[in-house]
Amino acid sequence: MSSRRKTLTLVGFQQQSGASRVFIRTNEPVSYSVSERGRSVVLELENTRVDASNNTLPLDTSYFATPVLRVDPSASGRDVRITIQLRQSAPFQARQEGNVISLDFQRTGR
Repeated sequence: MSSRRKTLTLVGFQQQSGASRVFIRTNEPVSYSVSERGRSVVLELENTRVDASNNTLPLDTSYFATPVLRVDPSASGRDVRITIQLRQSAPFQARQEGNVISLDFQRTGR
């Protein structure tokens, strides 16, 4: 990975059978970290900026029958923080393929 500043280009959500996916696209692969805070999962993209204000608008996903209620991207110093609010705690898996980071959340029984 290069040391130059990366750019967040897309924040998206997909509903899938039995799961949901939050995905982030950048102009090139980034270093990132994921942490859980109560009923939120926080994805931090290091040394990354947001190029378009449209990419900081929250995604309201509460109308879908998935664990994900809302996706909130924001600039945080030299990083970008994406807070994913959950309906309830749910197992998830994060992975990066090229310049796309995806977090897959499994649907849990009520």
